[in-house]
Formats: sequence, C-alpha cells, structure tokens
Amino acid sequence: MPTDPATSPLPVAPSPASSDDAAEILHLRDRLVDWMQDRGISQWQHGDVSEEMVRRQAERGQWWLIRSDPAGLIAAVRILSADPQIWGEPDQAAVYVHGLMVNRGYAGHGLGRQLLDWAAEHGRHHGAEVLRLDCVATNPGLCDYYLEQGFTRVGTKELPPQWRSAALFERSNLIGRTKIRMVLARGSCNGHRVQKIVIVTGMTRH
Repeated sequence: MPTDPATSPLPVAPSPASSDDAAEILHLRDRLVDWMQDRGISQWQHGDVSEEMVRRQAERGQWWLIRSDPAGLIAAVRILSADPQIWGEPDQAAVYVHGLMVNRGYAGHGLGRQLLDWAAEHGRHHGAEVLRLDCVATNPGLCDYYLEQGFTRVGTKELPPQWRSAALFERSNLIGRTKIRMVLARGSCNGHRVQKIVIVTGMTRH
C-alpha cells in the first residue's frame, strides 16, 4: 500500500546536500514561490536564486536536506556562520538560517519548527550563542510564525530597491536548565513539631 506523504512519519535528521542536489533544491523553492504568489504572499521571486548559486552553496556545506520515501526532498535549510550582507559583521557567535523550505504536502506537521530546533543544536555544537534569521518585512504571516517559535524581532534591514526590506529575528541559543535544591523545613502544626523536605526549583543558564 503506498505511503501517504501527508500522514507518514517525518524524518527529522537533516543530511548535508551535495552539488548534485542543486536542481532539486531549486525546484522545491520554485514550487513554494508559485504557492506564495498564488496567495499574494511577498517573500521570494523566481530568478532570485540560480541553480549555480545553490550548487556553490552546497559545495561549501551550507545546505541540509530531509528526504522521505516516496516524496523525495520534503524540506531544506541553509546554515551560515556569518551573514554580513544582512546582519553586518558578527557581534557574537551566531548561527544564521536561510532558505527554510518545507514541501506543502508536509505542512502542518511541525517540520519547520523541528528544522529550526535542529539548526539551534547545530549552532550550539559550534559555539553559537544565538540563532538568527530574516524574512521580508512585509510578510506578516511569516513574521508571526517566527515570533511563535520563540524569536524576538530585533530590527529591520533596509536593502537596495531591487530587494525588499528584511525583518531581523533572533533567539537565544543557550539552554535553560532546571536547578533543583532539597530544603529541610521545620515548624509546628497543632502543637506538634514537624519537618518536611521542600523542593525548590530555579533556572540556570549555560
């Protein structure tokens, strides 16, 4: 019985792309551009990115992919350690997300969130303190989505006229960890001395 790509379990561990994947990555992007344009969403345009650009980016190890049988490529993300064109020179160790794409047949399964969390973990492994990304400032739906994923909007980047202004978002890459202390509390109740263990929790960061 064939697998329904909309209901089948989702793989969540991206694998690095090779230059041979460039055409497939661009095809996924073009399908998403068509979907957005049909709905009047301002984000990407056909021709913004060429296959040769994607090929060079893949050769530099920037693209990561998720595949599923029988759908093939269902999601992709581009990871950078610096993004001076949008963010300027790095002011702290960061990981930058670009080109986050999910096949519309897999929308609604949380795959975008999983990819963002994976990117955060990938960045932590390389010492990144924050996760950063941007999107077209006039795309309120996507701006709201990133806010829902725990990002904070930290500014707007004005770009040349042929491009569109970018809303800048970042999220702390530090992990919250619960600190637990057991405290022996003593007192009295109805004239009797009593004691009990109280668990006190707090948050530490590392």
